[in-house]
Amino acid sequence: MQNNFLNVQGFTKKFGDFTAVNNVSFSIHEGEAFALLGESGCGKTTLLRCIAGLESGNSGKISVAGKVFYDNEPTVPVNKRNIGLVFQDYAVFPHKSIAENITFGVKDKSQQPYMLEKMLKLFKLEDQKNKMPDQLSGGQLQRVAIARTLASSPSLVLLDEPFSNLDKQLGVALRHELKAIFSSQELASILVTHDQEEAFAYADRLAIMKDGVILQCDSPENVYLKPSSIDVAMFLGNCQFLFGEAHGDFAETPIGKVEINENLNGKVKVLLRPETLLLEEAEDGQFEVFENVFHGGYREITVGNGSIVLKAHKASYRQYTKGTKVNLFTISKLPAFQIK
Repeated sequence: MQNNFLNVQGFTKKFGDFTAVNNVSFSIHEGEAFALLGESGCGKTTLLRCIAGLESGNSGKISVAGKVFYDNEPTVPVNKRNIGLVFQDYAVFPHKSIAENITFGVKDKSQQPYMLEKMLKLFKLEDQKNKMPDQLSGGQLQRVAIARTLASSPSLVLLDEPFSNLDKQLGVALRHELKAIFSSQELASILVTHDQEEAFAYADRLAIMKDGVILQCDSPENVYLKPSSIDVAMFLGNCQFLFGEAHGDFAETPIGKVEINENLNGKVKVLLRPETLLLEEAEDGQFEVFENVFHGGYREITVGNGSIVLKAHKASYRQYTKGTKVNLFTISKLPAFQIK
């Protein structure tokens, strides 16, 4: 059984009359990669700053490794929390060398050479240690910023959109490296991001935030395949809803009977994502292909029958000619939500 390393209980943060974080509770485990996912302004960065101690809350409790940091008021100052912070703007000292940047937070000077060599090797910066920040690329500077954070041996690392200033390919590579490094160090981390793909690839578990509250906290797979609400489903994109009548583990819908992953009865909205829709060509098909758009890794096929229009994502090599008749099937149990 995993121990909870960070506990946030009933935490609220207000700015005047505006509630940025509203009665939030969640926990992460030792060594876990966690993500706070949400749109800009949802409260995720404010929550991160409160955990770090850069902001104070209005109520609630925050503890790390059994030590209470906040209990309706701060109990441990920011400089005593041993939490590492990484921001999107690199935040390196421009007047210090790479070696000086990395060792800046190592208070025991006798440990600086050891930590420097360890971080240089870990982040593949051995050839850069004597250079100045303006001689490095954006990706290298972010490595320096993260190396400096780890050199101070934090118990928890908080990452605020650390890949957003990097091009996509570099961001993906650094994200993969970072998760592997944190895992090898058994270091817990929280990534704040608005990018669904980034959160899914990085996190063991994630929390989806909206308007200061956590809508769902679960594994990436469960959040996507079993969203707890229509709001969660819609935030994750590629949503199509079918109105239907549920009878236990299936529902009658405009495309026929479909399996659902809840045992429900009565009126429902069934979530049909494009990748779960199967097209089968048939001369007497009930639907017609309206459009076929090539997206590189997949094709988006639009089909309809005069009453409804749906989109399906298919492999790039599949061709569906405009006007082709098809029948529709689903290839997995679908999320469904009770409606009045």
